[in-house]
Amino acid sequence: MNITLSLGSVSVRFRSVLPPSSPLRDIILIAKILQEWSWKDKTDQWRHELMEHLEEEINEKVDGITTKIEGIAREAQEAWKKLEEVTNRATDLSTRIATTSNSMTERTTSTQNEEGELTLNAMKTTYANATRTNRPIQSTHQHNIAVREAEMKDRRIIITSQTLSDWDLNERELVAKANLAIARVTEEEGTGDAQITVLAATKTQGKGAFLLLRNTDEVQWFKQNDRMERFEAAWGSTAALRPNYAEVVVEALPIKTPIDSPIEQ
Repeated sequence: MNITLSLGSVSVRFRSVLPPSSPLRDIILIAKILQEWSWKDKTDQWRHELMEHLEEEINEKVDGITTKIEGIAREAQEAWKKLEEVTNRATDLSTRIATTSNSMTERTTSTQNEEGELTLNAMKTTYANATRTNRPIQSTHQHNIAVREAEMKDRRIIITSQTLSDWDLNERELVAKANLAIARVTEEEGTGDAQITVLAATKTQGKGAFLLLRNTDEVQWFKQNDRMERFEAAWGSTAALRPNYAEVVVEALPIKTPIDSPIEQ
């Protein structure tokens, strides 16, 4: 009897002739078991190799995603720093603007005395304050600043009114109302080419406002030919207009450096 054994397989021709219990059948059974174990080992090996391969691919992709996320996080952090810098600069600029605005407001602040007259805050009158406190101006630069501020004050007139609706207007609307009143005055007297213009208005603490003209000649224009009274009538029945005068008497200019030194520093 010729039998072919190939890892537990026997030629089909001779399987049927084997007795139910024979050593050869046992050998064939053992061979089949060994074959199944062999395939199981290979399957486990393949599964293990496949899992390792998948794990490597997943790790590579996760590493790539992690790297991208870290890059995005760094860019976001840099963008946040830049935003903070811009915000800080904007805050600093806003603070400077507010400080400048408050300073200008203080310089134009007025108070109302018992007689109802509007007078400038005495502490802002440079030479009077310097003389009273014995703190002379140290340079021509400070002197020039004081002169420019005085010139600015000389270009202003003061309008007061007991009409409450006047002070519901904002400063831009006050400028428009003042220029409209000027236009009515010039139209009445036929001097429409006078070109008198109010540039700005600053409300006072009382029912009044400073009106800033282009130069002192325009202030003088108001003082001639009863124009102040006609301006008041054009503004409203309770309006009162007056020049913005502040007189300071001192024995000498409280400045140490020669007045003929360079004006601008």
